Order: sequence, then C-alpha cells, then structure tokens
Amino acid sequence: MTSMQVRSDFYIDGCWQPPAGQRKLDVISPHSEARIGQAPEGTPADIDAAVAAARRAFDHGPWPRLASSARAAHLRRFAQGIRARSAEFAVAVSREGGFPIATSEHVHVLRAADFVDYYADLIER
Repeated sequence: MTSMQVRSDFYIDGCWQPPAGQRKLDVISPHSEARIGQAPEGTPADIDAAVAAARRAFDHGPWPRLASSARAAHLRRFAQGIRARSAEFAVAVSREGGFPIATSEHVHVLRAADFVDYYADLIER
C-alpha cells in the first residue's frame, strides 16, 4: 500500500499558508477508486490572496526586470528539472489520473517540459 498524500496548506506569497476555509477534498484514484490523497478546498478568499500575491510578485519582483535571456535560462532549468524527475511525476499523474505510467511520462510530464522549452524559445526570438 502506498502512502496517502495529505496537504493542509496552500503555497501563497512565497510560503505555506492555512486555507481560509475548513473543508477538505479527497483525491480519488480513477483506477482503484481508493482515496489516495486529500487537499484543502480553496475559497474565494484563498483565490483572492493567491491572485494578489501573484500580482505583487509580478509588479515588484525580479521577473519583469530580468533580461529576456535570463528568463529563457530560468525556463530551460525548469524544463530540465521536470525531465530529471519525470519518472516520479509520472507516478503521481498516473495515480491521480488513472493513466498508464508510459502515457503519464511521455504525454503529460515530458510534453510539459517541451512546452516550457517552447516558451523559452519564443523568448529568445
């Protein structure tokens, strides 16, 4: 039996924060119908906090002031990180979505890394 993933907070504004509400959502495996995880249910207040934090980060953080080459380099490192952990991510995607591992890794995980590289390419044009 695999361990169940339980998340109790949201990552907002650079740190883990408790949700505004108390409700939890079960993550159910479509393959076995077993409960494989649990996460807090977001509320409008949680969404507002996340959107406000994203706006502040964009307006006052370093990203919009980085040179385009630096942005592209960050995206490429992110894509490399996805590829380096593709097997681990594929297991999580398969458990949550009910896909075969090969489909999860090649269609969902590695394709996501390809999209990140695509946007890095666009930055460099």
